[in-house]
Amino acid sequence: MNVLSADTSTERLTVSVTDEKRILATYNSGSALRHSSLLVPLIKKAMDKAGIRREEIGLLAVGLGPGSFTGLRVGLTTMRTMAIALNRPIVGIPSMDAMASNGLAYLKRRNLLSYYGSVCTVIDARKNNIYACLYRIDGSGLKRETKYFLGRPSVFKKKLIRQTLLLGDRAVAEALRKGTGRNRKTVFAEGCSWMPKASTIGRLALERYNARYADNPYTILPLYLYPDDCNVNRKIKRKVRKLG
Repeated sequence: MNVLSADTSTERLTVSVTDEKRILATYNSGSALRHSSLLVPLIKKAMDKAGIRREEIGLLAVGLGPGSFTGLRVGLTTMRTMAIALNRPIVGIPSMDAMASNGLAYLKRRNLLSYYGSVCTVIDARKNNIYACLYRIDGSGLKRETKYFLGRPSVFKKKLIRQTLLLGDRAVAEALRKGTGRNRKTVFAEGCSWMPKASTIGRLALERYNARYADNPYTILPLYLYPDDCNVNRKIKRKVRKLG
């Protein structure tokens, strides 16, 4: 099955075409604030390189964030429109799950999997806040251990009780490390590309789809994490449908 994937949650726009075994095409752009003008051309470029037509797309996958409000709207609107127009299933994947997968691959490459108990993803959310999520290493995989978090680093760092690999924005990761026993419990992933990869989102989406789950293209929502003083309802939930 051909999977077309995209993530627009960060300053890097990422698009890929994959199948069950390999990456057929992938493109990234670091042009901040240009996702709306670059996404569709990059999708066409990736499909041309992969040698597939729109009718040959079997599944669409999109990163749900958290991240840039504008970026998330651009990516989700484009991908859900394609899903509706082509009558294809769509699966949304939290972008932090894709980030955590980068961290897991980093540990595996360096044969360090047995030395760490957790992977923590962290992104700058502005106004001295962070987006963060903690994942427990389970064998050779990951299990999400916390909710997707928006708030002060001082609140989230209390959850870092095991040897943890930090992955994300260096400056906010350092803020999270303060007071956690920086030489013992938390280590920053030096040299690891932390930003979400569309190819990873495609792989995670295909796993979910093969488990008979997909999102409703008419109701799928970004993963917005609203602060307490925001006047937007924080209790909006994604509607996920079970297939078959």
